[in-house]
Amino acid sequence: MHKKFSLLVAMFAMIIVLVFMVTSPAIGSNKDVRVWVEYKPGQSVQVRNSLNGYGAQIHYQFDQLNSFVVSLPEQALTQVAGNPRVLNIEFDEDRFLIEPKPITIQDMPDPNNEGQTIPFGIDAVQ
Repeated sequence: MHKKFSLLVAMFAMIIVLVFMVTSPAIGSNKDVRVWVEYKPGQSVQVRNSLNGYGAQIHYQFDQLNSFVVSLPEQALTQVAGNPRVLNIEFDEDRFLIEPKPITIQDMPDPNNEGQTIPFGIDAVQ
């Protein structure tokens, strides 16, 4: 019984350690995040200056969309969102090209086995 209890305590301790190992990098991290910053029309210069003040790296500027794509410290997001000239902030998600996959004969649909077939022998369709 004593061995079962100590084994249970050891397993519980390992689970706690693993949980903290997984979540600790996310807590208090000072990494940069890539976001879209949409601003009010005619405010690009002022928003650019404030973003530079927060240490942002500007990747793209879209004048027709009134937007910047920037990387900035995660702590600066609340300050940028509080700027009255900023309308919206969206995370810029990673996008990847789809790798081409060669098609094999097994990937091809079987016309005898899949889908609908045209019925025969119907004299009139109304």
